[in-house]
Amino acid sequence: MIRRPESIAKTMQELIARKKEAAVKETEMIARLERVDPETLSDVSALADALSVSDIAAPDADVKPHDAKRVFRIVRRILAIVYACLPIAAALFGLNVSFHFNRYPVIDPLAIVITVLLLIPSVLLLILPSVKKGGRWKKIVRIVLSVLVFLSILPACVAAINVVSHSETHDVYDYREFDRGIPVDVCNIAYTFFTPDTHFFQYDKAAHDSILVGSYLYRDLTAWNYTYDIYAEWPITAEKLEREKSRISELFKTKEEEYNYWNRCDMQHGSYQCMILYNGTEPFRPAVDNYKYYIFAYDEDSLRVRYILCDSQEHGEDQPYYLELDWNE
Repeated sequence: MIRRPESIAKTMQELIARKKEAAVKETEMIARLERVDPETLSDVSALADALSVSDIAAPDADVKPHDAKRVFRIVRRILAIVYACLPIAAALFGLNVSFHFNRYPVIDPLAIVITVLLLIPSVLLLILPSVKKGGRWKKIVRIVLSVLVFLSILPACVAAINVVSHSETHDVYDYREFDRGIPVDVCNIAYTFFTPDTHFFQYDKAAHDSILVGSYLYRDLTAWNYTYDIYAEWPITAEKLEREKSRISELFKTKEEEYNYWNRCDMQHGSYQCMILYNGTEPFRPAVDNYKYYIFAYDEDSLRVRYILCDSQEHGEDQPYYLELDWNE
């Protein structure tokens, strides 16, 4: 009005209109406040819910925040979503690992339940912003869920990996291919234990790893403590059986002399005579610790041979695969 006296009339009209609009809003707020019973209010959040002021127009400064503030809020929201999804991503990674390395997966329902339970905080944290009501309790819930999400990242991955509890071929007469990438780090005995003409193993020099390639029955348990049992059986001529007995006997003798933790024993089991190289609990007894067995079993009447490799870090909690075989057939 001071700078442009000619606009005093127009400015007064605009001022009156703004004051009337503000008066209407103030009157409406008073009416809302009068409708609220103060005795029912436990905190200021309850008062805000009772007033339900969300339909009242906010000042321009709140409706159109600064671009920098808007970008900051968007980035913060994106980071919050990414953080909440970390356990989900970890679980998906674990599932991928679990199914990728197992041709014949055996599903563990308990691992599925644990995985789902571990992902609940992530889901709740993602849907929490859509909850309109709440004040202080909402902030507390957000903090608690954020902590639970952080703590569940690694367990979710481990639980998902164990959704496939183990990989197993179930029929001892139905030879299958092994899973890809199973390591065999047993002092290279495995390479010489099985007959050379089976092409049972292939050494990947580039990866410095031993990869099973073959079509033989086996069971593989991948967890923190692994177990894998490998079994192969086929007919043999009497002449070749004698050569195999000599070869295996010499191999076991050499390894027993070379490493003091290996033991050697021979025993009859069913119709098969067994030549065994082992460490840990003696075979065919209840295992109470980790063990590793090489069992060469042969039946001179039926002229059949069995090659069995068992390697367990389960402290005797697993059932050795060779005990499930019918040794009298």
